[in-house]
Amino acid sequence: MNKSIKKNLVAAILSALMVSGMGACQTGIGGPDLGGLFYHDLTRSENRDTVIGLKRGETCQNSILSLFAAGDNSLPQAAMNGAIREIQNITFKTQGILMGLIWARNCTIVYGR
Repeated sequence: MNKSIKKNLVAAILSALMVSGMGACQTGIGGPDLGGLFYHDLTRSENRDTVIGLKRGETCQNSILSLFAAGDNSLPQAAMNGAIREIQNITFKTQGILMGLIWARNCTIVYGR
C-alpha cells in the first residue's frame, strides 16, 4: 500500500472515531452528558421523587471489543437486586475505553423502598 492510501485510511478511521464519539454521550432529562473519546465515566440520575430511598439495587451490562456483550441492565432486575418494591430514584452509570469499543459498562442503579 502506498503512503497516500495509508494516510487517507488513517484520516478516515480517525474521523469515524471522532464522529462516533458523539454517540458515547447519554441524553437525560437535563440534556446530553459529555462523552470521552478515549475514556468516559459518567453518572446521571433520573428522579421520580425528591426523596432518595434507603435501599439500593444495581445491575450492569458489559461489552468487550464491541463484539461480546452480556448482562441485564433493566429496572426490574435492579429493583429485585435491592429488594425494592417502589423505585424513587434511577441513576445510570456508563464507563468506556475508546468510546466503548475496547471495553464498556452500563449500569442501572435504583433507590427506593
